[in-house]
Amino acid sequence: MKDSTKEALFKFGEFCDSGKPWYCFFGVYLVTLIVNITLLLTSERKPKWWSVALDVCGLALAASNIAKTERMQKGRHNIG
Repeated sequence: MKDSTKEALFKFGEFCDSGKPWYCFFGVYLVTLIVNITLLLTSERKPKWWSVALDVCGLALAASNIAKTERMQKGRHNIG
């Protein structure tokens, strides 16, 4: 494998380990949940129940992974 490929894979791994992608997913699920709740309260067109359920589950999963990443990072700092 080329050195540039190894470096790119290493940077990608570090980015994923930082937890930043989970903050993005959390934001996306939060926005879609707000839109669904707004539709539910103000519109005649109601969102499907599974759409709201997916948003809630996505928020919970993202929050869980954010917490897991923070614990993992604290563990790294304690070791090194």
